[in-house]
Amino acid sequence: MKKKIILTILSSLLLIAACKKSSSTDENSTPDKIALSQNYVPYGTEKSLRICYMLNTWEFMKEGLKLQAILVYDLETKAGLDTILQADLPKIWKAPLPSSPEYASDNIARYYLSLQVPIPLSQSVPSSLMHRFILTDTTTGGTVTIDGGIVPVRKSDIPRMIAPPVKGDYYLFHNQSTKGYRFRSVKANGNCILNIMNVSPV
Repeated sequence: MKKKIILTILSSLLLIAACKKSSSTDENSTPDKIALSQNYVPYGTEKSLRICYMLNTWEFMKEGLKLQAILVYDLETKAGLDTILQADLPKIWKAPLPSSPEYASDNIARYYLSLQVPIPLSQSVPSSLMHRFILTDTTTGGTVTIDGGIVPVRKSDIPRMIAPPVKGDYYLFHNQSTKGYRFRSVKANGNCILNIMNVSPV
């Protein structure tokens, strides 16, 4: 199975490289299945510019599909930028959302996941990103690939810098500096009341 998935990823990368076109979307693009929810301001580190955003997708698990990898590439040049394999996939937020007496959760009919794509400082920053989801059909064993999720890169915006920790009498923002930056927490009176996007150090 691992060999099959790796071959599928390699084939997808070759297909992306071979499909350099003048049009802004690929023929197999399905914008309704993968879409942009939130587009954050990129921030720089000593090694890279990190592009952070949140995607929403259709509820593919209900169709018997399992996400194996996400390929991120430059929409214009079709150059590969990042490959996120199953072990490094971000948390998928789906219904039902965690509940708390401090706030009410919305009912959602989509999946949500946050991504962070590092662009080395020596490399030109793309204008827009595109995604290819590689999924396994658990009923047939086949592979399904879906393209979508165009992300315009906010090149001209500058992030606001706040040195940690930010704290007061009843609240605390903290950064655990983990690779999976996705969401960290805000605590009040010792209880977690809100999960927020945070940053990683590289």
